[in-house]
Amino acid sequence: IQLAEIEEYDDSLIDESIAGKALAILGEDIKSGFDHLLMARVSSKEKASEVLKIYERLCPSYHPVMIHSSMGKNKVKEAFSSLHSRKSRVIVCVDM
Repeated sequence: IQLAEIEEYDDSLIDESIAGKALAILGEDIKSGFDHLLMARVSSKEKASEVLKIYERLCPSYHPVMIHSSMGKNKVKEAFSSLHSRKSRVIVCVDM
């Protein structure tokens, strides 16, 4: 786990700023040969959907996925399979 400082004073840009910084770190790690993934934890399913859209826009090549408690078992299994195969490198999940 790596802690990175983010300075963003516009509330409407906080999630995008965090995502951009996290993706920059992930990209550098992958270039350095590390087999890393990125996990974004959020407080609600609604927030997870919003944050997922940000990651989908900023890094479509990492095939972001989302997991939360209301998803069916098959969808959760698909998301985890995508992470295990490294088709996806980004997961958004709800901290419940």
